Formats: sequence, structure tokens, C-alpha cells
Amino acid sequence: MKKLVIKIDKLESAFEARASLLDSEFAEGIEDVYLNKQTGEIVWVEREEEFYDEGEEGDEEVDTDACNEDLIELPADLWKEEDYQVMESFVGELEDLDLQRQLEKSVRGAGAFRRFKDIVFKPGNLSLLRDWNWHQTKCQRKAIVEWLQQNGIEAQWDQDIFLPPNYPDKRQDLLRGVLRFVRDVSQIDGVYRISMLGSFTTEKPLPKDVDLLVQVADDMPLELLAKYSRQLNAKAMQTGDGCCADIFICDSANHYIGRMCLWKECREGLRRGCKAQHCGRRQYLSDDFQLVTLDQALVKSPPIDLWPEVITRVDVPEDVYREVMAKLS
Repeated sequence: MKKLVIKIDKLESAFEARASLLDSEFAEGIEDVYLNKQTGEIVWVEREEEFYDEGEEGDEEVDTDACNEDLIELPADLWKEEDYQVMESFVGELEDLDLQRQLEKSVRGAGAFRRFKDIVFKPGNLSLLRDWNWHQTKCQRKAIVEWLQQNGIEAQWDQDIFLPPNYPDKRQDLLRGVLRFVRDVSQIDGVYRISMLGSFTTEKPLPKDVDLLVQVADDMPLELLAKYSRQLNAKAMQTGDGCCADIFICDSANHYIGRMCLWKECREGLRRGCKAQHCGRRQYLSDDFQLVTLDQALVKSPPIDLWPEVITRVDVPEDVYREVMAKLS
């Protein structure tokens, strides 16, 4: 068994490209992809029968006759994105039995992958989606290792290829943004109360959105509040996974009146896709009640009030207390 130093990222990318080019109309530029079993480099073959080493400056040409015996062609069908066995093994490893039973039903019969995706890719299932992506990666890497061994190669990887990715502490980053938002918004004349709603009031490790409720005076201009809302939304989006910030607004009588518009410019007729029922009636207020509404009881007594007083009506997650409430107090 020949030992060979290989970079997993390059080899994975080569397999993905090989599979995508198999039946593609864009396959004219590249015929095949090879692994050089002497150097561990990826070699791309054009239809003109010229060989190129990936990553070499200027795509240096290689003599095909001299190196053919050193090249192993990468198969195009080593793995398939919708491989049923990968889905089945993922479901079998789930610790949540209710979720496991739900997914077991989804992968039976025609249309299995579509039903599976409807659950795993559902907004808010970020933890499940990350687990699925990592499971796919593990299965693909196991297939790569087996393929190398079948070709007499023992890979010396540039990293531990079965070590799960280290995701950043998304909650901490977002809570820092919440703290800044509360400190800024509390200085605006006409803001009466700032509260926290949604998944951040729970221990959910990967919340989809930041949900805050701001009570404002009935005649308060919303331009400055909109500016701080956009800043928090940008902070949320930087954490990835499609995360965003929703700033809900209620009036002085605790009636929900809409969400903050997160566009820098807000006026009637500016955007055809605007979902506000009365765009421009109150600048930067989106009364998209057909999409989102809040129960009166929730508006009056939200899970956590952050300002002007810290009031809790639920068991507060430790990081919310540490990163926000303690610093506001």
C-alpha cells in the first residue's frame, strides 16, 4: 500500500466537479479528472489531450506519455447527492426518536428525497441541517478512503478528515448585537420598552432569527430605529445560515402594528415586492399582517423585558443573562 500525502479539500472538490460534469452541457472544456499517485496532486484533462496540474501557476502543461501510468481517473459516480442509503443511515443515527420516526416515514417510497428535504431544510432546523451536511461529508469521505485503498493508496491527510467542524458560537455573537441594539434604541425619544421574543428566550443552540419587540409612541418617527434595526440585521446575517433580525413594533396601548422595514429607503411605490399592506403610511413600518402577527397577550407580557426594566417571565438562558441582562442591569 503506497502512502501518499493528499489534501482532502482539493480531492473533494475534484470529485464534485467530476460528478457535475458527467452529463453537463458545459463538459466540453474538461474531459476527465485524475489523481497523480506519485505527487497527490489533482490533474485535469482537456479534450485536446493536454494534462494540467491543479494549483500550478499558469497551468503548466504536462507530457501525457510520460505520466499516464502515474494517473488514476476519478470516477464520476463515487457518490450521489440523493443517495438513499446516506439518508437512511442519517435517520438511523438520530437521537431524537420523534424526529427519527418522522424522517423514517419521509424516506419511504417515491419522492423520498423531496420529503426528506422538506423537513431537514425547513427554516429553523439549522442544527438538523448542519448534522445532515456533516453526515453527507463523512459518508463521502469514507467512500474516498475506500476508493484510494482499492487503488493501493493509503492517504496521509493534511487534517483529521473525520473531525466534526467547529462552528462559531452563533448565540454569543448575536447577543452582543442585541446588547448594542438595546443600548442605542433606549436613547431614542419615544421608545417605551424593548423586549425579547422567540428562540433566544430558550436554550435552542442555533436560533434562526433574533426577535425583539419595541414599544413606541404613536407619533414617534421611525427613521433612527430603522437604522439600528438594519445594523442588527446585518450582524445577524453575518453569522450565516440565513439568520436575520425581526424587530416587531407595538404602540403605546400594546397593540401590535407591524415590523420594521429593513430597507434603507422606504416610501410608497419604491419596491414592487414590498409586502406591507399600507406601504408609506408610516415610514419604515411594514404592516404585513397577512404574513406575521403577534398575539395581544404576548405583546403585553413578552418572555423577557430588557428595558427600561429587566423583567423575566420565563427561565432565562444563561448566556442571555450573561451577555445582555447582567450588562443592562
